[in-house]
Amino acid sequence: MKPYLEKNFDLKLWKRIQDNLSLALELPLYTIDMSGKEIVSSEVNMPYWELINSNQSSKNLIAISRANRFKELIENNGNFLFYPCSSGLFNIMAPIIFKGNIVAAVILSGILYNMRNYNACKELSKITNIEYDKYAEALNNLNIKTKSEIEIYKRLIMLFLDTVPELAAQNRLVERKLSELIILNQISKMVNSTLELQKILTSVMNFMLKAIKAKSCSICIFEGKRRYGLHEPSKDLLKLESALALEIIEQKTSIKIPIINKDFRFYDLKIEYNALLSFPLNSKEELIGTLNLYGGYINLDNYDLEFLNIIITDIAIAIDNAKKYENIKESAIRDKLTGLFNRRYFMDLLLKEIEKSKHCQSPLSIALFDIDFFKKYNDQHGHLKGDKLLKELAELVKASVRSADIVGRYGGEEFIIIMPETKSIDAKLVIERLHKNVLEKKFYGEELQPLKKVTISIGLVTCMNGSLTAEELIMHADKNLYNVKETGRNNIKGTIIINRDMHPVGMI
Repeated sequence: MKPYLEKNFDLKLWKRIQDNLSLALELPLYTIDMSGKEIVSSEVNMPYWELINSNQSSKNLIAISRANRFKELIENNGNFLFYPCSSGLFNIMAPIIFKGNIVAAVILSGILYNMRNYNACKELSKITNIEYDKYAEALNNLNIKTKSEIEIYKRLIMLFLDTVPELAAQNRLVERKLSELIILNQISKMVNSTLELQKILTSVMNFMLKAIKAKSCSICIFEGKRRYGLHEPSKDLLKLESALALEIIEQKTSIKIPIINKDFRFYDLKIEYNALLSFPLNSKEELIGTLNLYGGYINLDNYDLEFLNIIITDIAIAIDNAKKYENIKESAIRDKLTGLFNRRYFMDLLLKEIEKSKHCQSPLSIALFDIDFFKKYNDQHGHLKGDKLLKELAELVKASVRSADIVGRYGGEEFIIIMPETKSIDAKLVIERLHKNVLEKKFYGEELQPLKKVTISIGLVTCMNGSLTAEELIMHADKNLYNVKETGRNNIKGTIIINRDMHPVGMI
């Protein structure tokens, strides 16, 4: 993150004015932060001062001295300091006060006051390995300043500090506002360029890494308990995010944790990041999820957090719109009751798998099955219980098949499964596992069924070379299913099609 002064002041303007003042006073003038680090340097041709600053050891001493003097400045309620330094010269340090706080200081250096200190030249010579004579000669070329001249310096610095911070802050605010408008425009373009949820989330997370310089980012969406991230999370990180999500749901505000492992709530967790910012994602007053930023440290003031909240509100609305679009797309291809692919979409997928099978000369298996005596179940228990049975069976099917298999609702109580690149022996293993799982599951009211259980009949077919059409594949599976029905139900029958011109072969 940018240093405080750079965030709040136009430092280019600051430097221009400071340089002019330094030239007018013919003395070096510096703006430092609270650690003593130089933020803006205005140096004039002053050989004695240049000798001192030509060595890193003396520079380090100066930095330490400045940091200590800054503490003294604060303890002195921001009154000007006039003090000697190890160079034998004097400095004036004055506070930069912004929004009622001392945030930095200005130092006028290189003032020769009262007398020339040749002992200081000897000490500097030892530190810098520069000949004493060079220091003495440079010191002799300096003019001794009077008390009245020093008072003039103080008044000029006071005038500088009365006008420049306010002017530079206003300029910086204008720059910042313009920068924020650019960022908001970028965010708007980014999130409105697509309605694909995954693309929006990836763009948002990458933007956050760049804009906030975070080490990682994740987005959790409450609906469906979905998490998206740029890096694989550890179990402890998931626990942390779950705990924070509950807190955000309760408090409805962002959470800032500067040092995670020092937070008593998370002592027992091993988190790979030091700091965390977690924001609620609100769309139209509805909390839809959280956005989490991880880093080494957090250096954001309230202004930054307010602006981030504006950005995140826009992001939340875009995510909500994409989520609704995703739901609409899903409803167009999913069966409303079971959540499985509907018949129309399933047939499109089957056509694609047949083309792949034909192109690669690879086997393709499909299974068609239905619930035995489903009409009787509906008549005895009612359609609501029948719907519940269909939903439970759909969940059981999804849990029984492999991740590559495709499950659809074919119609009524009929279901269909595509098993891409699957030989008959492997397809039979999948279907036997499904059949076994159905037999082992306890369904409501099953004891009243003719077989005293809820059972399924399955027709299975494997085509070895993609030579059958979708209709032909389903016809063979349906024929096998009918054969099971005719021979007592609650069983599996499968056939293998070597080529469409050859008769089916029974599965072993």
